[in-house]
Amino acid sequence: MEFDFNQVWIVPELRHGLVYYKAESDSQLTKGLAALLIKGLSGNSPQDISNVTTDFIGDLGLKSALTPSRTNGLLNMFNLMQTQAREFL
Repeated sequence: MEFDFNQVWIVPELRHGLVYYKAESDSQLTKGLAALLIKGLSGNSPQDISNVTTDFIGDLGLKSALTPSRTNGLLNMFNLMQTQAREFL
């Protein structure tokens, strides 16, 4: 059995009361998933980011397009970004 563990680095920055993210990964797919989250979350207030639910994953049809492992990775990145945003509150 082969395991593929990808690393991702997500860095938040607070500018004028809004959170902006940058991300890097050793995997192109992970980098792309991080970019989707960045597109949706960057430029919002920490409170607004904290209030986002995971419903967007189903709304975008990502659950059916991703393996369970990739979906879990996406949720982990999302949870990290919310935690980082809450640190600015």
